[in-house]
Formats: sequence, structure tokens, C-alpha cells
Amino acid sequence: MSAATLECEAPQQRDHAVQRAAELLRGGGLVIFPTETVYGVGASAASPEGLRRLRTVKQRSDAKPFSVHLGDPSDVERYTDPEASPLLKRLVRKTMPGPVTLVVEVADEVIERKLRDLGLPPDARGRLYHQNTIGLRCPDHEIASAVLRAAGEPILASSANLPGQPPPTDARQAAQAIGSEVDLILDGGPSRFARASTIITIRGNRAELLREGVLDERYLKKLLQTSILFVCSGNTCRSPMAEAIARHELSQRLGVTPERLTEAGVQVASAGAFAYGGAPMTPEAAEALERMGVPASPHTARPLTAAMIQQADAIYCMTDTHRVAARDQAPWAEGRVHLLDPCGACIEDPIGAGLETYVQCARTMRDLIRRRLDELGVGSQIGGHESQVGHSADADV
Repeated sequence: MSAATLECEAPQQRDHAVQRAAELLRGGGLVIFPTETVYGVGASAASPEGLRRLRTVKQRSDAKPFSVHLGDPSDVERYTDPEASPLLKRLVRKTMPGPVTLVVEVADEVIERKLRDLGLPPDARGRLYHQNTIGLRCPDHEIASAVLRAAGEPILASSANLPGQPPPTDARQAAQAIGSEVDLILDGGPSRFARASTIITIRGNRAELLREGVLDERYLKKLLQTSILFVCSGNTCRSPMAEAIARHELSQRLGVTPERLTEAGVQVASAGAFAYGGAPMTPEAAEALERMGVPASPHTARPLTAAMIQQADAIYCMTDTHRVAARDQAPWAEGRVHLLDPCGACIEDPIGAGLETYVQCARTMRDLIRRRLDELGVGSQIGGHESQVGHSADADV
């Protein structure tokens, strides 16, 4: 006999269904829930009985782990150290919530700390982590997100089907597949994509495509492209020097000419918070770059726009005035707008101060740019790979 099914269309229905699902999960139950890809079946990692039941239903041994499903992208920090991988931070920002599962390498000491923070014993490590990796999936679905947040515990999930069967794309199919083995089914209508999530493994600063799903390799390569924007006042001195220095540094790191950086997945630009547009780089700025052995490409000043900020992964400003101007244009991008100096010092305008001041300014910016490029983890690429990671590449949610 199939488990009870709760409709989730009306707000009152949804609230009741979410709370009931969360209670069952915390109590060791199994719940089928909708996502934007396919329907999944989940259990709490805090419940040995729930996990045992999930493994039985999915006919999966301890050697084949489940992905942890997250109610919010910020929950990645509950299981990993995003600061240890700029690539992970970038992919989380660009793909979560969404139809992507990230299989992340995690150091032993981080795993031990995260288990303590989660209130789980050391022997619970194998419920979440496998060979120092963990699979993380943040569904882009209102019902799934609400259930995962309400549960308040790590929820492990897989597609709601038996091995070898197609993953279900609506509640009826899920009920027919494993409805008799679970405690509750949430009906959120047909899945938006009706296809499993894409799986990407992340090891340090290297991403590998383990399984194509909703997103294909070409789209993922576009996601991994990094766009950097430097901002000063008139876009004739500091920011165009910073742009040229960054392009030079990146071309050396990636082993390509500056003209081919876009093909290598990096875009670098500059703009002026108060620029009128059309002015060339000052002669002193061009000469300072020449002294440092940095090619100065032809440059025309551009005024800063909200569209430029929208396209950039990181916006580096020379002073607080520029940072405020950028945030005023695009308040939603505040988390991407920074001073070039991580310590908070301003890069003062060298205009009118002579060539040596320009050279010193350029050298200071070069040191800071190198630090910022290290933070960004620029140069990561998606590569197809028969991965050795033990996370499932079959029809998972």
C-alpha cells in the first residue's frame, strides 16, 4: 500500500505538508519530495534507522554514498570549508540553488570539526562523507527548500525510484515506484526539467564533470568563466593600469597570450565611476606599465554601468568613494564589490604627481592583484573525466 500523498498547491496545504515531512524525517522516516529535476526520497543523516531504510529502498551499500540536500546555498559551510577553495565558492554562487550536485573534497580536520558542529558522533562520518568527499545538492524548488530548512538536520536523498528504473518526474510515478516503502509523498506537480542533476567534482582548484544532466559541459564551461572589473574615477590612470597588469599576470598563469584570455575563460575590464568616456590612458600610466614590462593595450575610458557590474564576478575599486558609487548603481551586487586592497587601504590617484608616483602605484597594484587572483582561483576549467569519486553518477535527484 502506498504512503499518504499530500497536495502542496495552496499555501495552507504546503505549510502543513512541509511541517509533517520535517517531523517524519527527524523521526527516522522516509519522505518523497519534488525538486526541479526529478522527485527524490530523503532521510535524515542524524537517524541511523532512517539511513538504513533509505539504503534498503535504493538497494545501495555503505560504499555508495548519498548526496546531502541543502535548504539554502549558505548551508555548504555546514559541511565544507569554502574558504579553502575559491572555485567552490564561485560554483556555489553560480549554480546554487539549481540542478547541480557538487562533489567536494574535504580535509580530515574539516570533517571532524563539521561533525562536531552538527552534533554528530565521529562514527557518523560515513553517513555524509566518502573518501574525503561529500555530495551537495541545493534544489531550486520551493517545497524541497522548505522541507530541508524545516527538518533542521542533514538530509540525504536520491531519486525516488528503484535501481534501473527511470527517475520519477511526478508524484504518481514516485508512488508507483517506491510509495509502499516510504512514510509520506509530497505532490508538487510535474518536475520542471524532468532530468537528473549535473554532477561536478571539485578537488582544490580543479573541476571535473562526472555526469551531464540538466546542464551540459558547454554551459558549465561558461559558468566557470571569470569576469573581473577594476574601477577608479576617470578610467584613465589606475583602473586601466590594473586591467593591463591583471591581463599580463593571467596570461602568464594560464600560458596564453592576453588576446586569448577570453578563450581561456577569463575576462578583464575597467571603468570609471565618474568617467565621461572616450579619453585615452594617460601617457604616464602607459610609461609606468612599460617600465614594468607590462603591455598596454589600446584603451578608451568607459563610464561604470550597472550592466558591467552585473556581468562581473569581482569588482575591485581603488577607493571607498568608488566602492560606494558601484554599490549605489547595483545594490544587489554588494557582496562582489571590494576595495582592491584586502586590508582596506585606498589606492590614491597618481595624476599630476609625476612618473615615479605612477610606477609606485602600478607596483602596489600588481602585488594586490596577485593576491586577488589567488583568492579567485582563476584558471579553473571543467574537464570530462571517469572519476574515481565514489558518489553516484546514476539517476540521482
